[in-house]
Amino acid sequence: MGARKTKRNNKGRYSAALAMCIFAGSAPAETTSNALTEDGYVGDLPVVLSVTRLAQSQADTPAAVTVIDRDMIRRSGARTIDELLRFVPGFMVSAWNGANPIVAYHAQMDNYGARLQVFIDGRSVYSSLMFGDTHRGMADVILEDVDRIEVLRGSNSAAFGSNAFLGVINIVTKNAADTRGTLISTNIGNDGISDQTLRYGWGTDDTNWRITAARRFDQGDDMRRVYPSYFPQSGTIQDNTELSQMHLRGDLRLSPQDDLQLELGGSRQRADDGDGTLLNPTVTAITNNGYALARWNRQLSSTESISLSANFDSEVFQSLQYVNGYAISPPFPFNVQNPIALNTSGTAQRTEFEFSHTLKPLDTVRTVWGVSWRGEDARSPAMFNTDQTFSQTQTRVFGNLEWRIVPKLLLNAGGLIEKDSVIGTNFAPRVMFNWQPLPEHTFRIGMTRANDTPPLLAIYGNNPIRNPDPATASFVPILRWDTLATGNAGPEHIYTREVGWLGDFREIGLTIDVRGYYEQMTGLLRRVDMPGATSPLNRSDFVNQASADTRGVEYQMNWRPREGTRLMAAQSYTRVTSDQYWQTLALETPRVLYSLAWFQDWPREWSSSLMYSHTGSMTWARQADTIPGYGILSTRWSKRFTIGSTRNEVALTAQNIDGGQYQYLVPSPLDPLNPGSGHPIVPVAQRRVFLTLRTEY
Repeated sequence: MGARKTKRNNKGRYSAALAMCIFAGSAPAETTSNALTEDGYVGDLPVVLSVTRLAQSQADTPAAVTVIDRDMIRRSGARTIDELLRFVPGFMVSAWNGANPIVAYHAQMDNYGARLQVFIDGRSVYSSLMFGDTHRGMADVILEDVDRIEVLRGSNSAAFGSNAFLGVINIVTKNAADTRGTLISTNIGNDGISDQTLRYGWGTDDTNWRITAARRFDQGDDMRRVYPSYFPQSGTIQDNTELSQMHLRGDLRLSPQDDLQLELGGSRQRADDGDGTLLNPTVTAITNNGYALARWNRQLSSTESISLSANFDSEVFQSLQYVNGYAISPPFPFNVQNPIALNTSGTAQRTEFEFSHTLKPLDTVRTVWGVSWRGEDARSPAMFNTDQTFSQTQTRVFGNLEWRIVPKLLLNAGGLIEKDSVIGTNFAPRVMFNWQPLPEHTFRIGMTRANDTPPLLAIYGNNPIRNPDPATASFVPILRWDTLATGNAGPEHIYTREVGWLGDFREIGLTIDVRGYYEQMTGLLRRVDMPGATSPLNRSDFVNQASADTRGVEYQMNWRPREGTRLMAAQSYTRVTSDQYWQTLALETPRVLYSLAWFQDWPREWSSSLMYSHTGSMTWARQADTIPGYGILSTRWSKRFTIGSTRNEVALTAQNIDGGQYQYLVPSPLDPLNPGSGHPIVPVAQRRVFLTLRTEY
């Protein structure tokens, strides 16, 4: 892939050695109420819902799944969902600055996570406006409310449609009946860390409600000016994040056969962007999200049920950036006034309805089928160059069959037909065999196809760069476009063949899950510079002109050698081969990713966590800078105690103990004749230490 040789990161090597030494031994712990005895993880394998829409043991699913349970969430010390995904094999986690995280699964094709399907309680949280972005929607959940996170590693359009191109992240919150009472939690630390959470739950045997409010703030990464003499600073460099949110959930038992789940919530996020240079000055982007969800379930019999759901999402995005026009290459005509405006503000709405029917017609057969409809609208005079609202609808029919052919052989077969109002109809099938020759061993082999629909901006985007007109207080288009789509963008396609092995050694408390895959991706959508209407001015368009083949092996291990001790490991090896176009972008996928974790209970209600993750050398999308491999070492120590009827915890967490890593860009000087080149100011990840206080009553 044309990677440059880089000097090894000695700090990362020492951190890995330290983590491995600690892995070699683990101390016993007294039996306390803090012991690691999460139901569903000792004895039986976890039951997951994110693969076929059927509740299945991991041994029966047609895909590899990582489950992050509530105990692991607490012990990790994570403040955000993306931090937890470092424990998932093959997942790359980074940020283009401290306010804008990036999550990708084994192929870094964009900065928005648009090829991952993210659910919160079954509700899609991608942006209908910003390229299908998922990182802001993924933040719209409070970790104190999360019961578990199911991560399906691999395509799943056969169950959930086009967004599940590379994988599915299903965030499941706790039932309101499990959160009665009051919870107060706060984090205080360096880097401006200041988080507060307040939750109150109440109810009866048949009706339970929960309301949670939270605020999260920090000052992001160290925005380091490496070459200040090349490019003057045009403003304060900052990448602060402030997220305020509130969520209401109700779980109602209407009758012995009927359940109703209701959710309502909203959030407001202020995230800084830009690097403080004349070309990319700091701007604060504001995102306001709101949603409502209702889901009705009826149990028709012990083997049959139906479900009907509806949800609505609203998004308002505000970002207006003023840029020095003479700092852009190629330069603008001399009559262009400064500053010019880069505006990406807009609004979007999405409505979804879904019906599903689950039944067991035979002792050896279970099925689920259903239909869904999704409609989304986006309006942005800045990015579409019109007041018109652009719409897109998708109608889906899905089904999956689980057939135990013989006691040791299981077939999962299914698919989804998706009719899109803009790009037409696509079909995503899946066939997978699970063979269990011995109770401890399950082997998996099969194939699936998936498709990804281009976002509205890739089809209708028309974003001319403008400069302010002082006479009318308006923005006047000038002869260059940031985006001018031709409307020819089509779906992306992926064909996956995979094998897997799941080892479940209950006598020693060990599970191992291995996945090997070969993915062929075609028609990948890329944003490219195209000749403009007036040479030499140019524009960007979205075209399906890249392809790539990905081969890899990954595994995860979860071992409980004794009560109170939990050891985890995950690792992936990935190789990407691609066409000439991809190679011209100088993209490099990390060959190796791995993570290690040790969670330990100690006497007197003390507990500790030690975690390490490593990312091999790589580049991110459209960047020619090779980032050296780096590691992140973190630890958490906590003490639980009671005062009267209150249950309390105090914890000290240190994240990224080494600090100082480049995770998105490496510094490079500017070419004075090409001011748009180089990266004189880059984000540098730094150590974070914070204290957590938590009480429930």
